[in-house]
Amino acid sequence: MEDLFEKHKLEVKNLSIEPGRSLISKAGSILYRVGSKKETLEGYPLIFVDGGMTDNIRPSLYGAKYSAIITNKLDCEKNQTYRVGGKLCESGDILIEKVKLSKADRDDLLLVPYAGAYTFSMSSNYNKLPQPAVVFVEDGKDYCAVKRQFLEDLIQRNLKYRK
Repeated sequence: MEDLFEKHKLEVKNLSIEPGRSLISKAGSILYRVGSKKETLEGYPLIFVDGGMTDNIRPSLYGAKYSAIITNKLDCEKNQTYRVGGKLCESGDILIEKVKLSKADRDDLLLVPYAGAYTFSMSSNYNKLPQPAVVFVEDGKDYCAVKRQFLEDLIQRNLKYRK
């Protein structure tokens, strides 16, 4: 930066950088469990996971692109193309439009890497879905940073209807 300032004869006293997504997106991943699978008109199967646009609105909101791997099948060949959808049955609840994976089965664990930038802060309780836990992992040790939400957490402020 100093070379550029000098080259363009700029007098800059302070320089601030807010790296945001460029650093943070690589810091986080989302782990989903595969549920059902169905054939689609696109010509490749749609697999549904136990999350979706409530925990990651970015693909629906502004077209964020992701890759994925099935963590319990790392040694298997990635020979099937899938579309990955969430569990909300909304037309916009598509996490990945097209990804090549090993054969996906119910209860497989699907890891979506590089999903750390703003994902948690943008999550919601749409359709009364509880938010997942946030876990930090470093040097083989894990730390629960945010506890998983439960339905009881969401309805604790609801009042009973009285005539």
